[in-house]
Amino acid sequence: MRINLKQLKLHQEDAVYFDYKGSMDDRFLAGSGASIASPVEISLMVKRQNQVFYGSGALQTVIEYSCSRCLKLFTRPISLELSFIIAEAGNEDRYDEEVLLMEDDEADITAYIEGTIFTEIPLNPICDPSCKGLCPFCGGDKNIDECHCVNEEIDPRWEKLKKLNREGG
Repeated sequence: MRINLKQLKLHQEDAVYFDYKGSMDDRFLAGSGASIASPVEISLMVKRQNQVFYGSGALQTVIEYSCSRCLKLFTRPISLELSFIIAEAGNEDRYDEEVLLMEDDEADITAYIEGTIFTEIPLNPICDPSCKGLCPFCGGDKNIDECHCVNEEIDPRWEKLKKLNREGG
């Protein structure tokens, strides 16, 4: 996603507005097991102050996750506030915080948007706080049916004593 700042750079506008609603490549979420499930809506305003461009706005979309307990797919909406600084290439060293670079009167905000969405992805997404997960023995979903597996975990250090007890002595 590129924002054209030429009018703002030439002082012909007080602010540049950018609205986007559409699909977005979500390969950056592949490692997290999440994906973008609805169109991404972005609304931005960029203003100029001296040689610096300040952007602010909002992003809304829906993210699809795989529950880390029961593996079912579920969705959650996200709504994020956006705030960033754009500087002309070569002037980025003057800033303490990370800045987006402007080249040929345009700034590419794709990496910033992807990073902002990525920070909202939980490490272990859970569909519901009361999710019981899967049975570790039979793999059944404990949310659908209570598992009746017999769990006889025996500490191998005590197994010989258990055999003696069964043999009577």
